[in-house]
Amino acid sequence: MTSSAGRAALIAALGLFFSGAGRVALAQAGSQDSAPYRSSIQVPRDQGGEVEEQDEGQGEDKENSRGEAAEAEEAKGEHVEAARLQPLARITAAQARSAALARVPGTVMGSVLESEDGNLVYDVKVKTESGEREVKVDAGNGKVLHVEPERAAKPAGSATAAPPPPVDRAEGLAEDVQSDVARGAWPAAEAKQRELRSLEAPLAAAGVSETARFEYGRALDALGTGIGGRKRVEALKAGNHVSRIVTGMMAGYHTKIPVEVAYMDVAGRDVLYAAQQGRWESAAESVGDLERRYASVQADVRARELPLDRRVTVEIGQLRSAVAARAGNRTTTLANRLLEDVDRIEGTF
Repeated sequence: MTSSAGRAALIAALGLFFSGAGRVALAQAGSQDSAPYRSSIQVPRDQGGEVEEQDEGQGEDKENSRGEAAEAEEAKGEHVEAARLQPLARITAAQARSAALARVPGTVMGSVLESEDGNLVYDVKVKTESGEREVKVDAGNGKVLHVEPERAAKPAGSATAAPPPPVDRAEGLAEDVQSDVARGAWPAAEAKQRELRSLEAPLAAAGVSETARFEYGRALDALGTGIGGRKRVEALKAGNHVSRIVTGMMAGYHTKIPVEVAYMDVAGRDVLYAAQQGRWESAAESVGDLERRYASVQADVRARELPLDRRVTVEIGQLRSAVAARAGNRTTTLANRLLEDVDRIEGTF
């Protein structure tokens, strides 16, 4: 996990910058077929659908021989399809993820908008304590239409192994680049963006999934555009997107500090950036994400430092109220205060 000094520098930089604006978003990928449900939005057959599946008898052999370039092309195709269907959706990916987590508690590993047998749905992959589940959420009204049976988790790494150095380094750089952007230290931000880019091959060698690396590359593209154009909001948003993607990479490994604490840090910045842009629905969703993440580690924090647990619980409640009241300055103050306490939570583990 990122050092306390690095996180403190980021919190301080954000505190100085946020007389300004920002926000963040996330989307990853997944796929499925055969739909035992009907969504509120129907996609004409010539407008949507999945990539045609291989004959079952040949699929395994082709899968075994598929090269990395073919996998990259497949992941890219899924994202192109999702982008084409996006104008038809009436809810956001963030709303779909919230609906999925309300039904299946856990950690969202990815989501994608897709047409399954003409049904427009978000396919949300959730990692639970004992495995993984796919949740189908209606892209029109946010209702959970179907939950796949649980299957054994297939993490990128070993749950008993520490994150490989490229993942560890990417996590630190993703926070450091946000600190540089918030301070307006553009040359330093450019250097960190280049170093993040240089980690793409090491991440592949470390076994990070093609989907995660595709999302990582897209987020770095957005980060480079924001930094190159000296656009702080866009760069902060992309930097936090990188943080969320890398945190997902770390979920498959053993970490001293629970990965949910890292997700709290990302969600806290989500609240901060969304509020500064007046995106109050997104801010409210991120507060909900914070609450869920904290609930998963609260017992440990309470056992280690009861006053900290009480303070964080109060702060989350105050933050929820400030967002509901659309109180920009108070939301910014509370979000920064909560981020400081997330740093203290890390120190208890």
